[in-house]
Amino acid sequence: MIEMMVALAILGILAVGLAQTQYHLGRFNAVQLARMRCIAAAQAQLDSISATGQPIADNELARLWPGVRTVVDESPGQGDWTGLTMVKVTASGSAKGPEVKLELARYVAVKEER
Repeated sequence: MIEMMVALAILGILAVGLAQTQYHLGRFNAVQLARMRCIAAAQAQLDSISATGQPIADNELARLWPGVRTVVDESPGQGDWTGLTMVKVTASGSAKGPEVKLELARYVAVKEER
């Protein structure tokens, strides 16, 4: 009977450890997925601004990357970067618990109107 109780206690401890590991891995995967979506959305915004001069519309962005919000900030280049525009895109999204926030930046040539 004692051997049976010890075996059940060891199995219980292993089951609890496995459940904790699964919970933390699930949370880690959710954060990584949110981070990947933020990177994709921010990169797409930078590519759109580089190619067309305009960011992706908010409704299209929400359709492509649900739960991701982006903020575009443009400033003139300084020093060696004079004549170019610094475009910073801040993307944020939430995962299970923590909020993922990242910033990508790129210098873009100013398109002249003809």
